[in-house]
Amino acid sequence: GLGFFIPTGFSPNGTGNAMNDELILFVGRDVISFTFSIYDRWGNRVFDKSDYVPDPAGSDGWDGSFGGRRLDPGVFVYFARALFLDGKIIEYSGFLCVFHLKDPGPMLAGAA
Repeated sequence: GLGFFIPTGFSPNGTGNAMNDELILFVGRDVISFTFSIYDRWGNRVFDKSDYVPDPAGSDGWDGSFGGRRLDPGVFVYFARALFLDGKIIEYSGFLCVFHLKDPGPMLAGAA
């Protein structure tokens, strides 16, 4: 695929559900590298990766923590800058939501 996809939210509640315990970016083959930063509502940078392409296994996603402490649920701002194979650089920004569920139940497990 082309480009990349940034989810708008995730639930880092330690349930072992890799799809929701970390914010994982989905990157296409046409992205050489990119920078990705996340800020809290006070402007503190809580996550930062520079000049990288995420591991498809998700080993380098954001787990919703900062300084070894799990952050409270809330809305965060992200900024991303992608370098594509054709030399084009595109900047992205937006919001993402961190929420905690005690039991994600069937909603996050894919049940109807």
